[in-house]
Amino acid sequence: MFLLLAGAGMGKSVFSAVMNERLRAYAAGGGLRREARRPVVLARHFFKVGELRCQARAMLRSIAFQLAELLPGFAEPLREAVAKHGD
Repeated sequence: MFLLLAGAGMGKSVFSAVMNERLRAYAAGGGLRREARRPVVLARHFFKVGELRCQARAMLRSIAFQLAELLPGFAEPLREAVAKHGD
């Protein structure tokens, strides 16, 4: 997990876009050595301080949903945990 905090206009969106592009290239085996594909899971949650989306619950829901879509074995245990403990 990586948390990026900075003020307005500091380049957070550009940094995130570049990192996303580089991690996808890395996962595809790109780069200087042209290695085999590597498993990389990318999930993100953007928010501004003061928005409802900045609450921890909203962030966890967002990341959990993305992981459930990306990882085949994650969805069912997540459903079971939500059923047992609530959302």
